[in-house]
Amino acid sequence: MLGKRYDKSAEAKLESEYIRRFLGQLSPLEESRLCELKYGLQTAHKGKLPNDAHLLRFLRAREFDVARAREMVLNSLRWRKLHNVDKILHEFEPPAVLMQFFPGCWHHHDREGRPVFVLRLGQLDIKGLLRTVGLETVVKFTLSICEQGLIKASEATKSLGQPISTWTLLVDLEGLSMRHLWRPGVQALLRIIEIVEANYPETMGLVLISRAPRVFPVLWTLISPFIDENTRCKFMINSGGSDTVIPELAKYIDPQLLPEFLGGSCFCLAPDGGHVPKNMYRPVSVDGHIEDDDVLSSTYTSAHLHRGAPNEVLVPVCTPGCVLTWDFDVLKGDCEFLVYHTDKILQTPVQPHSPTTAVERVTAAIGATSLSSSPKAVTLIQISFLVLT
Repeated sequence: MLGKRYDKSAEAKLESEYIRRFLGQLSPLEESRLCELKYGLQTAHKGKLPNDAHLLRFLRAREFDVARAREMVLNSLRWRKLHNVDKILHEFEPPAVLMQFFPGCWHHHDREGRPVFVLRLGQLDIKGLLRTVGLETVVKFTLSICEQGLIKASEATKSLGQPISTWTLLVDLEGLSMRHLWRPGVQALLRIIEIVEANYPETMGLVLISRAPRVFPVLWTLISPFIDENTRCKFMINSGGSDTVIPELAKYIDPQLLPEFLGGSCFCLAPDGGHVPKNMYRPVSVDGHIEDDDVLSSTYTSAHLHRGAPNEVLVPVCTPGCVLTWDFDVLKGDCEFLVYHTDKILQTPVQPHSPTTAVERVTAAIGATSLSSSPKAVTLIQISFLVLT
């Protein structure tokens, strides 16, 4: 009898210690919701379930609503099985060009013990990487980083003796320009955000934006509506000069661990990035189609022109204050292009349908031009190409 009482007391103490070390402070209600979710999933799902710390992330993402969290977890488990995500760290080998030109890596930890991932976004040639390895490979590479983050957070929890369930993202925007608003690149970023938020909720503890240039508000306006509100609150943005970078970042990361390219003294393994050479691009077929990459194929249109023949593209601008972006490749020969602006209605523009998905909304947002015009008038941008050779 005494033995049984002792065992129960020890078991309760062990359970309490487990929660303190691996899950953190939970209210009785939150603890009961976690148990309800965990045991409910055991009857609904026959395979392996995420650990308690990861289930807790889904609950927090759904404000401890068990039914909504359960649906989110089951959708994520189906997604992981469909795309074989559990084996991605063992089976996916990033192409050499991605390892050479992707300017990011894991880099020590912040002041709270969270793993830090450094991304030199201003040096990222997203067009070059998409044209070289394709969207699917870029997505798999991103998922492998997320899987590494889960492992690193678990390792930090064990080594520190306290729960570390998130990581910190340190983003350097030095070099960011309008070329980063390339439409397929923004669309690819949105798809990645959707995947990560649906399957890796509440994993971002802090996002440190450093050396934000003047063009950053444009990119932030496009992207921020598609980022979860809880995640947006974790963004810390520094747009000051180099003299403010170290003092601001030192609030969150030990100055001895700050990368050299930010003015710190710590060596960082992140590649320098830069432009991917065009001779490494995957070939484009004669009809302009890029195989296995709908984010590119759905954006580009093709034209076959003779020497001296023009090709015109009319872009109706129905909303003032938009941004005009364009991109083209010449498979053979050379060409010149001009951009004209007129308030005259050259033809009745087709009214765009109301965008519904995130990709459609951002395409609508960056598909026009930054011109001041009357809201009632339809401005037309005429982009003319003339074949020279």
